[in-house]
Amino acid sequence: MLDHKIIEPSQSEWGTPVILVPTPDGSQRLCIDYRKVNSVTKTHSYPIPRIDDCIDKIGKAKYVTKFDLVKGFSQISLSERAKEIPASVTPDGLYSCIVMPFGMKNAPSSFQRLKNYIVHGRLWRRPRVIVRVRVVVVLVSSVRRAFTGCLGGFFWLVARP
Repeated sequence: MLDHKIIEPSQSEWGTPVILVPTPDGSQRLCIDYRKVNSVTKTHSYPIPRIDDCIDKIGKAKYVTKFDLVKGFSQISLSERAKEIPASVTPDGLYSCIVMPFGMKNAPSSFQRLKNYIVHGRLWRRPRVIVRVRVVVVLVSSVRRAFTGCLGGFFWLVARP
């Protein structure tokens, strides 16, 4: 995680435990237990669209293109102040996340708000684009419109630094 610039050494006053959890295939997965941090975190009330509403928006679109933002929350950098809160205690020391970690109470709503701002606030208007947590769906009525408009704009948007 250090090599991938997901975490960095920390001097934070916060500290959450890191545990290894067995997976069904017998391997182990690293988990950070944010339950105590989440219990004192103020809830960020930003709506995440209901899946049935998203499906209804597809309507009469002839072409549907889905983009899965696989890295999800790790695409969002944390401010210096925010880096202190998700600090994790390991046998090798204390480390803070540089990017938004999975498991924080407000990560899904913060990610949804950011994606809505980027997609709807800058380039498109509803209902041609559906944004839901880590998935972006582009709806078009013709192949020409897909490649000259929506998809070209989407690729331009996500390729920007």
